[in-house]
Amino acid sequence: MSEVSAKWWEYVRRVGDEIGVKPFDLTVGPAELEELIAEELTDTRLDELIQHMGRAFKPEMTRRSSFTSELFPMLPYMTMAVIDDFHTYAQRVSIIDAAMPGEQLGARLRNAPAQISPLWIWMVGYHFLCGRECLIKMGRLRHDERIDEIRTVVDFWRRLTLAHRGDGTLDNKDAGFTNRYLPQHVVEGMADQAISLNGTTAKVLKRLNATVSGYAFLYFTDSRVGMYDSGPYPYQDGKRVIVRDFLSLGQSVFGYPWADGLEVSYAALTLVLIFDPGRFASFEINDWGTTFSEPQLLTAVTEAAVYGHTPDGRIEIVDPSAWPDITTQVSKAHIALYTRFAGMNRQERIFSATSMYTRGLRPFAAYAGVLDEIDWSISPETMALYPDPLDDDAKAAEIFGTALVANGMPGAFSPLR
Repeated sequence: MSEVSAKWWEYVRRVGDEIGVKPFDLTVGPAELEELIAEELTDTRLDELIQHMGRAFKPEMTRRSSFTSELFPMLPYMTMAVIDDFHTYAQRVSIIDAAMPGEQLGARLRNAPAQISPLWIWMVGYHFLCGRECLIKMGRLRHDERIDEIRTVVDFWRRLTLAHRGDGTLDNKDAGFTNRYLPQHVVEGMADQAISLNGTTAKVLKRLNATVSGYAFLYFTDSRVGMYDSGPYPYQDGKRVIVRDFLSLGQSVFGYPWADGLEVSYAALTLVLIFDPGRFASFEINDWGTTFSEPQLLTAVTEAAVYGHTPDGRIEIVDPSAWPDITTQVSKAHIALYTRFAGMNRQERIFSATSMYTRGLRPFAAYAGVLDEIDWSISPETMALYPDPLDDDAKAAEIFGTALVANGMPGAFSPLR
C-alpha cells in the first residue's frame, strides 16, 4: 500500500464535523488515482467506505431536503424506488461493468457536460444503500446479508466516481462542496463564447433558467435529479464558472412514457454562468448538485452562454435571440406534461415516479452498449411490498425516516457486521 493509499483510507475512516465535513488533506495524482481504483475492496474496506458514505449522507437528509409534492406521493415512491434499487442493482451493475468497467465509464464521461449527470453517478451508490437500510428497518434483511452484492455495487460506484471526479474525492462534500469534473479546456471553450449580460439579457436568462428548472423538476416527478451544477471552475481575471446542466427535456434514454411527444427543440441544455466570487458571502454545491449561495447565483452572473444538445448528440451555442423561443417551447411542454400527470390516479403516479428513479442505470447501460440486455421492470421482490406497506404515506415515511435519519447511528447506513 502506497503512502497516498494509506492516507486515503485513513481519510475514509476519519469522522468529520456535525455535518460530516472533514478536510481532504492529500493530493491524488493520476498514478495514485489509478492505484486507488485498482485496489481490492475487502470486507473491512467495504464497511469503512459504507460508514463514510453514511456519515456524509445523514445530515444532508435534514439540512436542506424537503419531501413534499402536490402531485406525487413522495415518501411511498422514494421508499419503493430505493428498495427496488437494492433488489436489482447488483445484477444490472454486473452487466454494465462487464461491458465497460466503471472506471472506464467515469473517465469517458468527464469529456463533455450533460452526458450523464454526476448526480446519477452519486445515486448509484447512495440509493442502493438507502434501499438496504429500508429493508433492514422492515425486518426483511439482516445487516450481514448479501455482502457480495453490496460489494459489487459499491465497488462499481467507487471506481466510477473516482475516475469521474479525478481528484480522489468521492462527493462534493469531500471536495469542499465543489465538483470540477470537466476538463479546464472544455470549460474555457464554452465560457469563451459567453456574452456580457445587460439588463435585458439578464432578465431573459433568468426567465429561461426559471422555466427550464420548473419543467425539469416536474419531468423528473418533482425531484431535482434533472438539474446539476458543476464547478466553480477558475476562469480568466479571477472569475469563476458554474456549468448548469438540464437533462432530458424530451424523450431520452430513460424511456419515460410521459415524455412521448413533448415538443422541445433540444434534448438537453447547458448554461455557462460566469461571476466574480467576491460577490458572495457563502457559496456551496451540495451532493445533489444544487448551488446554495448568498446572494443567489443568478443575481451575480455577469456573463453567460447557453448550449443546446441535439437529439443526435451535437452541442451548439444558442444565440441569445433564441432564448425566449426556447423558454416558450419549454413552458408549453410543461403544461402538456402537467396535464398528463394530473390525469393519472394515485397508483399510476407512484409507479411513474418509482420508475423515474429505478431507471437510473439506463444511461450507463446505453453508454456501455448493453441497454437491451437488462430487464428494467420493477422486481417481484419489490412488488410484493405493494400496496402494503408502500402505498401508505405514513408507513412509508416511518420506514424511510427511521431507517436513514432517526436510526440511533452516527450515519445513515448500518455496518456489515
